[in-house]
Amino acid sequence: MAKRSKPRKAQRTASSRPVLARELFTELNATFYQDDPSEYLLTKIEALTLMLAPDEALAPAYAAERQIGIARFGGMPVRSRITRERYVRTECILVLHHTCETLLRLYFAHTEKPDCPWLGMAASVNFAEFKDKVARALDTGFERDAVALVFLGGIDPRDAVLRVDDHQFDDGVRAFQALLAIAAETVLSESFLYNAAKHGLTIVQSEDSTRFGFSSPDGEGMPLHSGPQFAYLHKPQYPGAQGQPEWHMSMTGPLPDRDIAVSLLIQRAMASLWNVARRRYLGQSGEVFLISTTAVDDAVFGAVVEAGQHVRTYTLELPKKDNDGNFLATDHRFTAQRIPDDAVWKPGASATSPTWKRVDLPARQRDRQIVSTSKRRLLPISPTWSSRV
Repeated sequence: MAKRSKPRKAQRTASSRPVLARELFTELNATFYQDDPSEYLLTKIEALTLMLAPDEALAPAYAAERQIGIARFGGMPVRSRITRERYVRTECILVLHHTCETLLRLYFAHTEKPDCPWLGMAASVNFAEFKDKVARALDTGFERDAVALVFLGGIDPRDAVLRVDDHQFDDGVRAFQALLAIAAETVLSESFLYNAAKHGLTIVQSEDSTRFGFSSPDGEGMPLHSGPQFAYLHKPQYPGAQGQPEWHMSMTGPLPDRDIAVSLLIQRAMASLWNVARRRYLGQSGEVFLISTTAVDDAVFGAVVEAGQHVRTYTLELPKKDNDGNFLATDHRFTAQRIPDDAVWKPGASATSPTWKRVDLPARQRDRQIVSTSKRRLLPISPTWSSRV
C-alpha cells in the first residue's frame, strides 16, 4: 500500500505577512507624546552653558556631594577655566549635530508617517539612506506647506488657529525652513568633525594663539584664521568624495557661540513640532514658538563675523611618497565661511525685535479625541483612554 504523504504546510508569502493593527496607532501616539525630547535638549544646553559661569558661582555646586542610585560622588574642586572652555567647544559640536539630526528625523517622520510618527522614527535605521533623503530635501527645498503644518499646525494662521498675522506666520515658516536647511548642511558637510568628536574623541585642539594665512613674496599677507582649531584625520577629502587621494587632516575653527545659539533655536522648533503633534494626536492645547528669520540669520552669521574667520575648514592631504622615495605633491582645500551681503542680512537686526515669541495653540474641534472606556489595551504602558479595542 502506498504511503500517504503528509500535506505540506502552506508557506506564508510576503504579501500575506501580518501587518500592524491600526488600533495600535492611537496607543503608540498617546504613549510617544507623553514625553518631550525638546526638554531634554534644553536641559543639556543649560547644563553646558553653566560650565562657563564664574568659578565662585560654580564652587558650591562642585563642593556638594552627589548621589546617583548607589553611586556617590564627593565634593571636588572646580575645573580650570581653560579646561572648561575646551570642554564646551567640543561638547557644542555634539549638541549641534544631535539637535540637527533629531530635528530632521522628527520632521521626516511627521511628514512621511503621519498616522504614527514614532514608527517612522524607529524605522529610520539606515544612515546612508537617511543622508540621501537629507541631500534630496536640501536640493529641492523643504516644502512650505509641509513645514507650516508640522511646526505651526496649519498652512496659514486661520488653519492653525494662531493669533498672528500672515506676515508673522510666513516669516516663522521661513525661519523653520532655514533651520531645517542649516541642520541638513551640518549633517552632510561636517560629518567628519562630528565623528571625530563623538567616536573616541580623536580631535586635537590647537592653542588659542594659532594663526595662519597666505603670504606673498613681497611680504603682503592675507590672514585666514585666528584662534584655536580642531584637528582631525579622515580618509576621503570630503564627505562623499570618490576617486580622490585618501588620508587627510582637517582643521576647523570652533564657533561655540554659533553652535549653541543654533541649537537653542532648533530646540524651540522641536518644542513647537511636539506641541502641534500633541494637539493633533492627543487633542491637547499648547503653544508654539514663532521664530524670526532675522534671529536665525544673526545666530548663524553673527558669530562668524565676530570671530573674523574667513575660512571654516582647512583640509590638507597627508604627505605620500612614490616608489623612489620622493615626496609627492599634496592637495589643499579651503572651505570658506558664507556671509550674505547687506541686501540679504543686516547684522544685529534681531536685537531690535524678539528672537521668538510664544503663541497659544488652542485645540480645534477636529483635534478632539474620543475617550475610550475599553478595559483592554494593546500596550502595557499606554494611557487607558487611548485604547481602540
